[in-house]
Amino acid sequence: MVVTGRAEIIYSRTMIETLWNALDKTWFKKGKDDPAISLIRVRPENAHYWDVKGSQMVNFLKMVASAATGTTLVEGEEGALLVH
Repeated sequence: MVVTGRAEIIYSRTMIETLWNALDKTWFKKGKDDPAISLIRVRPENAHYWDVKGSQMVNFLKMVASAATGTTLVEGEEGALLVH
């Protein structure tokens, strides 16, 4: 999926406190009070998706075969999503 839109950096300690979980300490050794923490808010404007049928391994093999033969063997669908 690809999403495009407008982004802004948020430094709200209240929002960081609300969203914080124990695994976040993996990246922020000083915990939720680390001054390096910020949030990114994205307001989406466009979104596009691709979805393939079958398992990842089968599709990987189909992609290799497609590249080797110059054909398209991977089946799926794609389209735009409505963004409000």
